[in-house]
Amino acid sequence: MKVSASQKKNLLLEIGCEELPVSHQRCIREVYKSGPTLKNIAHGDVKVFTTPRRIIFFIENLDNKQDDVERQIFGPAKNVAFDAGGNPTKAAIGFARSLGIDAKNLKIEKRGNGDYACARVIEKGKDTYSYLCGYLKYFITQLTFPKSMRWNQSGMKFSRPIRWVLALYGDKVVKFNTSDLQSNKFTYGNKLVSTRKIEIEEADIEKYKEALKKAYVIVEHEERKKMIQKALIKLCKYPCEGAGRGSIAGQEFERVLIDEVADLVEYPHAIKGEFSPEYLHLPSELVMTCMMGHERFFPVVGQDGKLRPNFISIVNNPCLSKSVEDTIRQGNENVLSARLADAKFFYEQDKKEGLNTKLERLNDVIFQGGMGSLYDKIQRIEKLSLFIAEVLRLDEEMKKKIQRAAILSRIDTGNQVINEFPSLQGTMGKIYALEFGENGEVARAIEEQYLPRFELDMPGTIGAIIGIADKIDNICSFFAQGYVATGSEDPFGARRDAQGLIEVLMKVNDVSSVPIMDLVDKELSLITDKVTNKNAKDEIIIFLKQRIRTFFKTRSIEYDEADAVMEIALNKNLRTAVDRAKIIQEFRKRPDFEKFIIAFKRVVNILEQAKITVASCPPQRIWLGHDKLQVESELLQEKEEKKLYDIYLQVKDEVEDKVKNNNFKEAMEILLTNFGKPIDDFFDHVMVMTDDENLKENRLSLLCLIANLFFLIADFSKIVLSESLVEKK
Repeated sequence: MKVSASQKKNLLLEIGCEELPVSHQRCIREVYKSGPTLKNIAHGDVKVFTTPRRIIFFIENLDNKQDDVERQIFGPAKNVAFDAGGNPTKAAIGFARSLGIDAKNLKIEKRGNGDYACARVIEKGKDTYSYLCGYLKYFITQLTFPKSMRWNQSGMKFSRPIRWVLALYGDKVVKFNTSDLQSNKFTYGNKLVSTRKIEIEEADIEKYKEALKKAYVIVEHEERKKMIQKALIKLCKYPCEGAGRGSIAGQEFERVLIDEVADLVEYPHAIKGEFSPEYLHLPSELVMTCMMGHERFFPVVGQDGKLRPNFISIVNNPCLSKSVEDTIRQGNENVLSARLADAKFFYEQDKKEGLNTKLERLNDVIFQGGMGSLYDKIQRIEKLSLFIAEVLRLDEEMKKKIQRAAILSRIDTGNQVINEFPSLQGTMGKIYALEFGENGEVARAIEEQYLPRFELDMPGTIGAIIGIADKIDNICSFFAQGYVATGSEDPFGARRDAQGLIEVLMKVNDVSSVPIMDLVDKELSLITDKVTNKNAKDEIIIFLKQRIRTFFKTRSIEYDEADAVMEIALNKNLRTAVDRAKIIQEFRKRPDFEKFIIAFKRVVNILEQAKITVASCPPQRIWLGHDKLQVESELLQEKEEKKLYDIYLQVKDEVEDKVKNNNFKEAMEILLTNFGKPIDDFFDHVMVMTDDENLKENRLSLLCLIANLFFLIADFSKIVLSESLVEKK
């Protein structure tokens, strides 16, 4: 029966609690964006909101009762439920009685390989209010967070102690008890200016928002963000973005900080403060870290892009009087001044050390158990970086810069500023290098080796090379010592390093052609005397394949397509592996693709039967036990093998040229157009495994050449045909 609009009601659930961490609020908004799962109750839109002191779920237009559900219930087997005459036995009668129906209404239905007595019963739905009274208590207890706590004798676990629960279905309180609290129709405003109860008459989201706004609570996260952005522009008196003006990194950090601060306040109010101009002589990155990283203050940047001796703080207080605002401003200024004074002291102490002293100190810093000191590590980074430079065929001047950047890559480690402000690792290294007169490119590379931090934050060539060497050294050292990457934990950062490696190889053009396995082999040769795990290389390969598959999945590449280009990704070029996989995706939509794959699989299968080793990474070579693959044309007897060889000779150079120029689509088109039917004709009319050894080897050589040509693009034998393709999540 259709429910009229007048019978539909809204649901409003507010869980009031102590201060919720930012990460817990984001968890609620992301994980529970669909709201409570209401069983068999039709409803309209769901809205989820969080503030530091409340979690809110609002659901529009719930039906007034659950839908009736027809259930199919199986009972005893047919031969147990009915006698030879088809009459119900005691077993069937008892089964029917348990369901409240007559045994004559039982049916026989197939289940698996047998027939069983079956009943179809209508499960009447509860009225929505009664259902909610039981369900909402359960729903609240099932909310999960990164970390939970217990706070009273009820034993309930939640992000922070629950202080009140508002639950309204229409204008009626949904009654239940949770954590020793009874649900009701009352909420509370901003605790700094409003302590009285606020009665909510009905589950109307707009009226609810308006009531809380009057009590200095802004329910929507996005609205709080907009208020912060407007306040920053207003107090700066010009249209800039604080630390972000003229800097992609600065803009991103400010965006992230605004997003975070919006979850720290219920009613954002901006206060502008100042600090002594003497601190502007410190590096701007250090000053901004004191503000943004520790105090969550916003720097003020002038139209010339330089810092001003001002900051803006966002407080959870409407500051209804000037004296309150002045008190807060003074407190913030005192706190920031203390932080800046510390930063100035640490920076000046660090500058007293020369570069050689900073490097010598690395001998006393252990990198990782069994892998030597941090100084040993930078020597490996230096050698691996120069190896990468050789692979990329860089000139001698660039190699000298790369070598110097590698040597100085950890000069800020152990410095007092870094001990106090770890997020400035690399940035302070750049600053110290410039202070001591190092080349600008070298200095920037010290900072950029840690990139990317976000999507557009990519390093230059030298920084990318140093970063790649560092990440490969970290990964190989991890497995060389027998550590295992298990579960979701990443204590040594191996997964993070692999992800960073993949992003740099994909997005930095100058280094995209570096083969990953060449790097692994070189690194393992540098740490031979330190490897305690004899299976290190195999485990590294498995680990990297897992990370590459995960990356491919983000690009909507199916698992078999990923397998088809995996060796290319590891041994040649990760970026072109993605391009090849996308081409395979495009071509597999064509009706002739399946025949093409079947034909190639026939080639590979017979080579495997002949126990011929197939090298599946470019440049392709399939060996027959001699140095060169050669087809003797005079040994070609059947017209089908002659035709296949002629086609090979006709297209070989063109396919190789297309692949060399990364024109995989046209190369694929040539293979698909020319080889499907000729390969089928070859197998239908030519005996490959003949008793004549010369003929057999000649025919195997021909198939090896064909396979070799296909392998230039991908290992198509890994492609799963459509009828057996199973989506792998």
